[in-house]
Amino acid sequence: MTKQALYTSSSKLKLIKKVGLFILFTFSLLLLSFELYNPLANKRSNITEQFQNNFIPELPQIIKVKYNNINYLGENFTDTITRKKIIFLGSSTTQSFYVPNSYKWTTFAIQDLNLWYNNCGVDGLKIKNLTTQIENTKFINPAYTIILFDPFNNNDLIDTEDSTPNLKKFVKEINLFKSVIIPFIRSKENSNIGHRKINWETEQKISNKQTNIPRKLNTKIKEKLNEINKIVKMNNSIPIFISAPTPYGNYINNNGIDISQIKNSISIDEKYQNFNNEMKIACESLNIFFIDGYSLQKNTDLFYDATHFNLAGSQEFGLLINKKLKSIINKRYSSNYSKLNYQ
Repeated sequence: MTKQALYTSSSKLKLIKKVGLFILFTFSLLLLSFELYNPLANKRSNITEQFQNNFIPELPQIIKVKYNNINYLGENFTDTITRKKIIFLGSSTTQSFYVPNSYKWTTFAIQDLNLWYNNCGVDGLKIKNLTTQIENTKFINPAYTIILFDPFNNNDLIDTEDSTPNLKKFVKEINLFKSVIIPFIRSKENSNIGHRKINWETEQKISNKQTNIPRKLNTKIKEKLNEINKIVKMNNSIPIFISAPTPYGNYINNNGIDISQIKNSISIDEKYQNFNNEMKIACESLNIFFIDGYSLQKNTDLFYDATHFNLAGSQEFGLLINKKLKSIINKRYSSNYSKLNYQ
């Protein structure tokens, strides 16, 4: 190789190094800047998100979800509200993914109650993280705090953390990734709406290999519910806990999928029923109002995937909760109110 060629090659390497260092420096600066000040944070205030639905026949083709001035769903918040306020907490089943505001089950649940209402559900919110969300919403000063408990796995109420570092989870919490990079990547994906991306052939193979292991009694349920109960009451709010409904049995949806068998999105009936019974017993012993949402008819015609309501399911579940809420709210509270049967 000639001296000229060596010089050219060396110059190119130096240029590549300089460009690489510049990119690394710029990226690091962006990371730091977004941690100090995230210009895209809380940008859902008073905006409407629109989704194109070409896949789920049980939902509208154009779906609009409007957020209020505090980034939740429902009426705007002011300090001059005179009506009693009610909020709903939970994960995506509470938030009612891809269901328009007027058809969310929480909207039906407060029908004819003359209450100020907000749906404060957060996608992916784990039960063990509910206390943080209660603190985040206490400025609303709700008279009633209604929480839908929807366990995604048997250990959701147990305070155990995986000791191994979770790099994927860590990256998702970095503001630059959370606010810019991940949303950009998702916007470019060639996929239709639907909260769970399910490959049924893969799920069926997994399902066929799985065995039914009896679920042990979750001794942490009462402890965790009591912790949440105390925090809600400290905020001068009345807690009302709801167990989540879920389809089960040999039900086939409109796409020919037996969604009761999707193990990564839904526990089998026995596990949900045991969880429901444990919640009920814990609430009775802790003087907490409990609504048996699990008792909703198990029919996949009411769900668009293994955990989330379609329009019909949202309405039916919401009206079920509405009936129970009216019974609770219209009763005069006494020291022994927990002895009354609200089921």
